[in-house]
Order: sequence, then structure tokens, then C-alpha cells
Amino acid sequence: MCYMNHRMFVDRLGRQFEEEVQAPVSAWSIEAGLSNKVTREGEFRPFFGATSVFPLSVEDREKCELLQFNLAALMRELAFVDPATFHITLHSFANMNNVSLDKQEVERAIASSESDVQAAFSKIRRQYAGSVIQMRALGVKTTWKEAVSLQFVPSSDADSSILLDLFAQLEEVYPLHKPYQPHVTLGYLLARPYRDTEVFRLKEAVREVNAMSMPVIALQVSDLVYQYHLDMNHYVTVYTLLDT
Repeated sequence: MCYMNHRMFVDRLGRQFEEEVQAPVSAWSIEAGLSNKVTREGEFRPFFGATSVFPLSVEDREKCELLQFNLAALMRELAFVDPATFHITLHSFANMNNVSLDKQEVERAIASSESDVQAAFSKIRRQYAGSVIQMRALGVKTTWKEAVSLQFVPSSDADSSILLDLFAQLEEVYPLHKPYQPHVTLGYLLARPYRDTEVFRLKEAVREVNAMSMPVIALQVSDLVYQYHLDMNHYVTVYTLLDT
């Protein structure tokens, strides 16, 4: 059971968004684990793990792709993901960051929790299969200094209630002990130090993109899927919510 209400959740996400956007160039840093996902040149490295995501509808994907297109026109020093992979993660499970860089160890960790994850999916299907969660975008930001993402918040108290309960149910299965930040990843930073001039250009690009109209999207709970990611640009669906 999740005890955070809509206002608390949206306020927290809003504060974090503003802190990221307003952070001075001098505060810039690259997440240490970024090099496990991308190279200095922007190639995606093998990065195996399991996750649960809401794939975006074609209409909603196109809304996000427009922002990605405009960002790419202003800042090329990023590793952009294929828009076909656009999604909002509900909850991550075992992967090469939180278990080990050894794929076999990750596979064993995934196997140990998969029956519990599937049981949680089945419970979610019975509770929420017909529900829709409306989400509105706050804007583009750098997420944990490794990705450039479009930050979303639920549109209403009812939307927050469903989304937070879904997250809490999967957090019981595989605790991450991290605050939930719903977002669509548009691209990753390169795994190298950025010069101050590059950081400034990225921040200016984000500012220009954030002056555009921000999308509202709809997440169909019945579209929730359990996937393996082979890298941060390739995902394989293992089963859908409706399969459970």
C-alpha cells in the first residue's frame, strides 16, 4: 500500500524537475554507471535486465518524438533511442546495475523473482485491467545525469492513486528503495566528460524544447508488459498483463 497522495507526489516530482533544470553548469556530473550502458561515442553497450513498462500508443509516441527531434537538432552529442522503444517504466527488476555486470548472475536473479512478478501482474490485471492513467509532461530534463528524459506526472488524484499502487505492488516483489520518477527516455549522455560549453549548449537546448507545448498522454493499464532489455535501445516482451 502506498501512502503518498497526489499532491505530495506531484510536488516532489516538480521540485526535482526544477532542481535539475536550474542546476548550474558547475554542478554537472556524469552518473558512474553510465559507461555500462553507452560508450564514449554513443554506441549502446549490452545491458541485460528485466523491467515492467507501459509502451506508448502511436499517437503518444509521436508527441514525444517531436520533442526528441527538436532536441536532436540542437544537441547532437547524445545517444538517442529509437522512438519505437518509447515507454514509461513502472518498475525495474534485476539488471546489470543493481546485481552484477555478469549476465549469468543477472539471469539467476531474474529467475528467482519471476514467479512473484507474474503473480503481481495477475493481481494487477484483476484490479486495474480496465483503468487508464492520464499523465502530463512537465518538460525535458537530465535524469540522474545519465539520460535526457521527458518528465511526467499524473494528471489527477485518481491517476496518482492507481500509478502509485501499481508501483508499490511491484516494489514489494523487488524492492529498489528509490523514489519513483515516471519519464520517457529520449536519449543518453555519452560516457565521457562534457566540456562546460557542451553542458551549456545542452541546457540551452533543453530550455528551448521546454518552451514547446508539453504533451498529455494516456497509459492503458492493460498494456503493461514484462520485458527483458538487451541494451537501452532493444527490448523483448516476455509477457503482457493480459497474459497473466
